[in-house]
Amino acid sequence: MPIQKEAQDLVARHMVEFFFGEGPALPPDFVPEK
Repeated sequence: MPIQKEAQDLVARHMVEFFFGEGPALPPDFVPEK
């Protein structure tokens, strides 16, 4: 279904922007997993 494909592309684009773009500021007590 084309609508589903468009939704997947939209979600993927938002995820890339969230993880690799500026994204929201991390909370001050955030500690990345090692």
